[in-house]
This record gives sequence, C-alpha cells and structure tokens, in this order.
Amino acid sequence: MVEIGTLLPRAFAHNDQLQTRPLYGALEHGFAAVEADVFLVDGELLVGHGRKDVVPGRTLSSLYLDPLAELVQDRGGLFDGHPFLLLIDVKSEAGPTYAALHDVLASYSHMLTQYRHDGTLSGPVRVVVSGRTDLAQMEGQLVRYATADVRSTQLDRALSPVVSMVSDKWRDGFRWLWLTEHWMRRREQAKLRRLVTRIHDAGCTARFWGVLPRTWPALLAADVDHIITDDVPGLRKFLLDNDG
Repeated sequence: MVEIGTLLPRAFAHNDQLQTRPLYGALEHGFAAVEADVFLVDGELLVGHGRKDVVPGRTLSSLYLDPLAELVQDRGGLFDGHPFLLLIDVKSEAGPTYAALHDVLASYSHMLTQYRHDGTLSGPVRVVVSGRTDLAQMEGQLVRYATADVRSTQLDRALSPVVSMVSDKWRDGFRWLWLTEHWMRRREQAKLRRLVTRIHDAGCTARFWGVLPRTWPALLAADVDHIITDDVPGLRKFLLDNDG
C-alpha cells in the first residue's frame, strides 16, 4: 500500500503525469491536489501534456481514477476528511470531452463529491475541470461529478454554481521583478493580495501557473490556496518549513 504523507493543503502537483510516479509520488509527499492533462481520442480519455504525448493505455482511469478508487476502498479515504483534488485539464474539444468525462466519472461516483440539483454529497475525491470547458453544458446537468475552473478575467462567471476555482497564468498579471532579491515589490504584493481576496469573495479558490520556487513566499503570504510545482520534494520542504 502506498504511504500517504502528512497533508499539505496548498500543495499542488502540476503536470503530474510527467512525474516518475504519477499520483503516488504526490500522495507520498502529502500533496492535496494533482493535475492531469487529457485528450479524447477514439472515445478514450488519454493522459498527456500534448497530443503527441498520448499513448494507448495511459488513460485517466488507469493512471488516476482506478488507483484512487483502490486507495479509498483500502483506507476509507485519503486525508482523514480533507478531500483530495484531481484537476483535469481538458486539451481536446470541450463538449465531447466533457460528455465522455462525465460518463467515466459516473463509474467512480462512490468516491467523488457529487453536485446534485438538491444539494452536494461530499466524497473523499473532488474533480475540477480546467482548460476547455463549457459552463452551460455543466449547468444543464441535474447531477455532476465535477466543478469548473475559470480565469480572473471571467470573475463574473465565478458566480455560476458550477465554478469553484479561478486560475491565471502568473506572467499575464505579474512581472518578474527579482534581479537582486527574491521577493516582490510592494505594489505587486498588494495587487496579488487584492486579486486573491476578490477570488475568495466570489467563493472560489485561487491558483496560478507558470510560477517559480522564488514565487512561493509571495503566494503563501497572499493566502493562495493552491501552490503549483513540478518540484514535489522542494515544495513539500518549503511548506513544512513555512506554512504553519
């Protein structure tokens, strides 16, 4: 059985499918979230960062959903009441891919948080759909197994009941200002805090991609919910040392 590390609620494994041990490595380091990129190919949801990276057999089910279901069955959960987040970044056409994803997720409904017309049923695993999404398609469902991710330029869409996360590319909103120091100028710090507050006020969690380790202190200080990295051991050490 895989050993699950001490929970780090902010820790988020970016491009997890590129890790040596997808999912398992993140869980062993206590990561509360992972990202998997998916393409719909011949009716299957294949995992890969780019279309050229997908290969038959590396499906969303085989790499993530089946192992998670096995862990939930063996342990009854993953983090003692704290949900594990699987972010699925849709790279192929939104409508058909989400329809296929919904059908696949329905087979794992016993472990997933479900969003129903009459309320929410919490489960040990939450799914968020990012990338190519169709909010209207999701809003029309009486039962869903996922919420959606939008950009901060679409904060009005965050008021939709299907949206739970707001994510931005770091350099779209913030400049790299570290020439002789590894911190942000006060103006940029204040801008980041204001944006995160707006996201939280909309009832969503905040995430930025394209960040570097030297950005982590600023993200932590601004109460960013998901700190993304490809360096799983490095972020674990930083959070254990700094996120009391």
